[in-house]
Amino acid sequence: MMTQSPIARVLILGASLVVVVAGLRAAAAFIAPALLAMLLAVAVLPMIHWLERKRLPTWVSILLVIVGGLLIGSALIFFVSMSLVRLGIHLPAYQESFTAKLTALANWLARYGVPMPSASSSEFFSVSRIFSVLGTVFGILSRGLTAALLSLLLFVVFSIEAARVTRRIGTQLGVESPAAARFVRLGKDIASYFRVRAYNNLFVGAALTGLFWGFGVDFAGLWGVLAFFLGFIPNIGLPLAVAPAVVLAWIQHGGLTALLIIGGAILINILGDYVLTPRMAGKALNMSIATIFLSFIFWAWIFGPLGALISIPLTSIVMMALDSYRETRWMANLMSAQGLKEYPDTESTVSTAPPPATGGPDEQHEQHNA
Repeated sequence: MMTQSPIARVLILGASLVVVVAGLRAAAAFIAPALLAMLLAVAVLPMIHWLERKRLPTWVSILLVIVGGLLIGSALIFFVSMSLVRLGIHLPAYQESFTAKLTALANWLARYGVPMPSASSSEFFSVSRIFSVLGTVFGILSRGLTAALLSLLLFVVFSIEAARVTRRIGTQLGVESPAAARFVRLGKDIASYFRVRAYNNLFVGAALTGLFWGFGVDFAGLWGVLAFFLGFIPNIGLPLAVAPAVVLAWIQHGGLTALLIIGGAILINILGDYVLTPRMAGKALNMSIATIFLSFIFWAWIFGPLGALISIPLTSIVMMALDSYRETRWMANLMSAQGLKEYPDTESTVSTAPPPATGGPDEQHEQHNA
């Protein structure tokens, strides 16, 4: 049998990756909510174990976590849905105010000799174009709510199975198995990531809600909830969450209020990331800044908004797979921020000990004589 050349192996691997990526994109409407639900189920496992240590039965612990997750998720979905409906009702009034603001800005710039087309004739500042973009955003949010409902249903199923599957993995692979150690480490890292980011995002979302409310920005709670969820996207999530509130503050109260809100958001983000929760997302899962940014782009391209939210945990799974083999371990170390712990290769972890005797005393005696 002829051995494949390195170039042929690379080409085959590249073609396989293309097929896998194309399949993931084609089935993104189902796979993305399923992955989100699976990661959330892994994230709540420490809570289930904590309840078990309080001498609650396993089924009671799982039920409490599921009911709590469903109540919180349903409340958030209802609140966001109602806020979007109210925002749609107020859009015509915002459109008129937006046009007036653009006209005033054009007149002010004209006094200083800076040409600017009027809001009615400019294609770039076309009100219809801008609100068409807003309609597209609302459509994305609507589809996101549908995906969130599917994720909640799958979260129930995965939470019920998560504890059993983790015990089965430990039983099948063995406590001392490097593969089992990787799974345990990955589960702890994912839970740690969600815990750290949830604490940080809760503070940032609540503080931003108070900031928006204090300046009289409409739908302050909606923008705060948006900041909480988009905060799971490192580096660029918070600017994406604050941008709609800044635009609305400019429409309602003028440029000075918008600038003050930007400054307040920056201060809140600094307090959250560097004072209250110093463990940043990149350190929680040992990823370099470049890996975080590129993973966000890649998973968002495949799965859309949900892919952006879970880009960091998904990349950690890829890193674990790359770290499992000597040929690809250098890739995992290149993606990490501080290097990865060395483990024996996956292919070398298979036990070479003879299988235990399974028959009766006579059969065991015959095997011994053989």
